[in-house]
Amino acid sequence: MAAKAVEKLVRELVCAVCMNTLKNPKSLSCRHTFCEECLKQCDEASQGRSGGIRCPMCREVTTLPRVGVAGLKSNPLIYRVLEVLEAKKNSTQIICDACGDSESPLTTYCRDCLHFICDSCASSHSKMKLLMKDHRTVPLDKIENGTIKIKWMEEGLWRKAHECEEHGGELRRFYCRTCKKRICRDCIVLDHTKPDHDCTTVQKMFQETKEKLQDRLKTCEEKEEHVSTILNDVDARETGANQKFHKMKKSIRDQKSKAVDNLDKAEEELLQKVDVLEEKLNVKLQAFRDNMNTTKENLTRAQSKAKEVVSAKEVTDISRGPFLPEDVLKELEELIASDVTMTISVDLVALKSTMIEGSKMPEQMARFAKLSLSRTL
Repeated sequence: MAAKAVEKLVRELVCAVCMNTLKNPKSLSCRHTFCEECLKQCDEASQGRSGGIRCPMCREVTTLPRVGVAGLKSNPLIYRVLEVLEAKKNSTQIICDACGDSESPLTTYCRDCLHFICDSCASSHSKMKLLMKDHRTVPLDKIENGTIKIKWMEEGLWRKAHECEEHGGELRRFYCRTCKKRICRDCIVLDHTKPDHDCTTVQKMFQETKEKLQDRLKTCEEKEEHVSTILNDVDARETGANQKFHKMKKSIRDQKSKAVDNLDKAEEELLQKVDVLEEKLNVKLQAFRDNMNTTKENLTRAQSKAKEVVSAKEVTDISRGPFLPEDVLKELEELIASDVTMTISVDLVALKSTMIEGSKMPEQMARFAKLSLSRTL
């Protein structure tokens, strides 16, 4: 069973380009891993058109270092897994990696120790609560039948996220409450000792955090409900304010429309009054003009008669005419004595100071509606 499980795990470490077991694995920025030689061939085929090397799987471009593919980061987990599996695959005698017993059948694979162990050692994993409580063990029969698939790329990302930066290879399975940080087993022994540091397992801290989160969630839900109430109140106030703004705008438009109507009425009333004044003045002007024309005709006719009398040498020359000299003299003197004053000027002077006002206009428009003719005459 162990041999078949090893072969199954080896098949999971296949390069997607050459379809063989990874050799000198190199990781791209997208976290996909390929053989170094396969990546070199991909880089040569692209001839640098993309400005880097394009991942054969997801097509994401990774910028190459100056030395090329050889300068890409190696995946230490993949290297270690390959070493373990190759050693196990080539071994003439499969023994337990934990206790070294070759008699007991191997039943379990530890994903954290990278060990193939017997049933007794698998039981010890669960009993050693401080060091191996959180180790992830997988039955070999489930690996063999495909029930559990170990994806080494995802394993690498998980280990990288949880690996201690100070102690390579050790996972941060513990939590120091004093320092408020995750630490590994070596950190506890070397730097986070009691009584100065209060340490616990990540799993226990996880349970404690869950309980606190449940309590915080209740408070958060109450606060969210309160915020929702405030938002609803804001929405209601906004709706009321918008309605008021709408009424204000409508009132302004109505007042403007009313003012325009009043101005139109005022305009009509004022124009009518001006028309009446204009008509009266025109009648007076025509009467005065007719009177002056008659006076002028009489003067012309009287002058003609007078010139005829003056040009006569003897009284007998005009005594037989249609008029007598003394009658012409009387007529001429009467015309000269007649009044030809421009009486219409009185009406024109009066018109200059005339104010035309509407009788039914609002007070605020009275000044606007007043019309003075003194500036136009």
